[in-house]
Amino acid sequence: MNKIISLENLSKKINLLKKNNKKIVLCHGVFDIIHAGHISHFKAAKNLGDVLIISVTSDRFVNKGFNRPMFDLNNRKKILSELSIVDFVCDSDSQDAISIISKIKPNIYCKGPDYKNFNNDITNKIKKEIKVLKKFGGKFKVTEDETFSSSKIINMLNKGITLNEKFLLKINKEFTKDKIIKAVESFDDLKVMVIGESIIDEYTYCETLGKSGKEPVLTMKPINTEKYLGGSLAICNHLSSFCKKISLVSYLGEDGNEGSFIRKNLNKNIKPYFIKKKNSPTIIKKRFIENTDNIKTLGLYSLNDSQLEKKNESDLCKIIQKQIPLHDLIIVCDYGHGLISKRITNLIIKSGKFYTYNSQINSSNFSHHTLDKFLNMNGVVINANELKHEFRDNNSSIVTLGKKLQKKLKTKKIIITQGKDGVLLINNNKVFHAPAFTKNVVDKIGAGDAMLALASLCFKKNLGNLLTLYLGSIAAGHVVENMSNSSPIDKDKILKIVSHQISN
Repeated sequence: MNKIISLENLSKKINLLKKNNKKIVLCHGVFDIIHAGHISHFKAAKNLGDVLIISVTSDRFVNKGFNRPMFDLNNRKKILSELSIVDFVCDSDSQDAISIISKIKPNIYCKGPDYKNFNNDITNKIKKEIKVLKKFGGKFKVTEDETFSSSKIINMLNKGITLNEKFLLKINKEFTKDKIIKAVESFDDLKVMVIGESIIDEYTYCETLGKSGKEPVLTMKPINTEKYLGGSLAICNHLSSFCKKISLVSYLGEDGNEGSFIRKNLNKNIKPYFIKKKNSPTIIKKRFIENTDNIKTLGLYSLNDSQLEKKNESDLCKIIQKQIPLHDLIIVCDYGHGLISKRITNLIIKSGKFYTYNSQINSSNFSHHTLDKFLNMNGVVINANELKHEFRDNNSSIVTLGKKLQKKLKTKKIIITQGKDGVLLINNNKVFHAPAFTKNVVDKIGAGDAMLALASLCFKKNLGNLLTLYLGSIAAGHVVENMSNSSPIDKDKILKIVSHQISN
């Protein structure tokens, strides 16, 4: 019998088993490395009923830190299915077991002794799962057998091997788990205003047909299209899990119904203030993706990079002027598509508010877009290529150029992202480095936005250089493991990673 089964088919089987008075027991987890503790847990769970189901967290929802999971979903399911004590194995395409519990309605939901104290569950997912369980009379049980964590085993095996582990040793030495969690929770009271262009990232996945027989053109057949919020929209969604109040100041185009798509996909605690830019479309950046290897073959941008007309600019300035006193932190994300004018720049600088800045160079503005619109910023986030472009210098070191830019912009702190080489933070001529917290890069787009979001909160709360790099790198690492900004960073994800990486 094939024990690995879809949730839909499992639900049908469970209904038949319940009609025969079989008691259903559910265990849920990542199960990255199966060890003796798991076996004891499964045996104890099976003794509580007749049928044991194991649901396994999908790869994209495994929030346990760098290079996790070690074994992909298919391998983890296969190993579990080989255990004689297990009756069925299914995967859970969610951050928790709520959808599984709701679908199969187990008589008993069973967790290991680590969950005896709910306070150890920093995401509060267990409480939510139990609430759903009780709706149909299910019971929650904790097995008593001593167990040990897969994460601890993996961390022991990796210790001292990688740059990531060396950096984590520093973090573990300076911070406790509780201190980091408390720092992240402190973001909640910040009122943040984001100013920047609204962008829709559209990805069309294609089957490659080959070269045209008549001309030297690659031909492709579209399979499906996905749309995500990008630019300032993505930054707001990243922030919304950490802060209660987020405001967005931006523009939309005069054409189409993109505004409804944007409003629908912005999180509820984000208040948008949009103007309509004359003679302009809403910015849509279309990418065509070869479906097999996720390779981008072509980009088509719908945009108008020209500066705002006077009326548009005045309307935007009125909004900014009114909103500035109501916020603690301003994040300016300048994508070079005509939003950030000199008048708006001066308005932000003269406000005296704590603000951070990110300026991005792309193919449409490569020759003329620069980083030096603002002065006296509290923090800047850029990537290494933009830094080199700013000084037209491809030979000097990143550190040299970073210090030069710090002096030029009269800014206190600069973060420079370097892709696989990690990230640098320069503060008062002191340089701090953090490695890249992922090896599974799916799409680089959005990493800088995630870093800007978390680093800005850290700068405002004055959390220190190492902790800022740590939290920002976790956020950026999560984003690049997904296509574009399809999966915004989330406080629970960050806290779960912290709980697995910080030992004390």
